[in-house]
Amino acid sequence: MACVYVLRHGSEDLFKVGRTKGTIAKTIDQLSRGNPYRLTEFARIETEEEIACETHLHHALRSKRVVDGGGTEFFRIDPGELREAIRNAEEYVTEFLSVKRQAEKLSLVEDLAVESVKPTPVEMELYSQLLKVREDQDRLKAQRNYFESKLKLSMGVSSALEGIATWKGEWKHTLDVPTFRAAEPGLYEELYRRFGSESYRRKFLLQRLSKNR
Repeated sequence: MACVYVLRHGSEDLFKVGRTKGTIAKTIDQLSRGNPYRLTEFARIETEEEIACETHLHHALRSKRVVDGGGTEFFRIDPGELREAIRNAEEYVTEFLSVKRQAEKLSLVEDLAVESVKPTPVEMELYSQLLKVREDQDRLKAQRNYFESKLKLSMGVSSALEGIATWKGEWKHTLDVPTFRAAEPGLYEELYRRFGSESYRRKFLLQRLSKNR
């Protein structure tokens, strides 16, 4: 089974987080070539969701990332704090992703039962918790936009803020489908028959609670 590994760099509080479908011993051997510091296994998470697990752990340690030398998988962090992040990553894989995968399968079901169901206290509590999380997301999104904007102002027209961020220009080409369809309906239908596709997915929408609940 694949796994996400956490390796310690010498005796420092410096750790590498990666993933492999091979053995960790082989990974350590490959990474240790030309490295004067000994790499040792600190922890591992065996999972079939190794990509999602590694991404989750990298995001959780974002502020601890060490970028010296161009690396992206090294983090300087207290071992106790790192263990807590690893426990959270394990819970994310075993609980959060499992529930998400099951819900994704439901979104593809076409034969729906007509009747609706009344929420129990359990669902009401889940709904309340979800609303609170969304409030936090909105607040954090506003803060993120603020700090990103402040950094942009600091950079001005410079191409980069060394070691932190870059301005990277790119051209983006898009097709105005509604305008094209109106202007060339026959061509649009022909292209859609040849290259178009359809898919079905249910959309989950939160509703406001009525006042009498």
